Amino acid sequence: MSTEAMALDMRVNGQVHTGVAQTRTLLSDFLRHGVGFTGVHVGCEHGVCGACTVLLDGAPVRSCLMSLSRSATPRSPPSKRWRAGTY
Repeated sequence: MSTEAMALDMRVNGQVHTGVAQTRTLLSDFLRHGVGFTGVHVGCEHGVCGACTVLLDGAPVRSCLMSLSRSATPRSPPSKRWRAGTY
């Protein structure tokens, strides 16, 4: 597993967020701690409960299972709270 750091620009809910994280960082962790979107929840950490589900290019994905190195292509992951329209 790689521990290299990577710089990234991530568009979330129409805004670009810039950060540096290890390639093994999970998408859920970066959204919560790197970007500050605490609407992304982590429940079971196995992708079973669906609490970490976000839309990535319009398709639902389990962000607790996806590392930043896998999601580093130009994409737009909004968190669950915008998809649900509750905030």
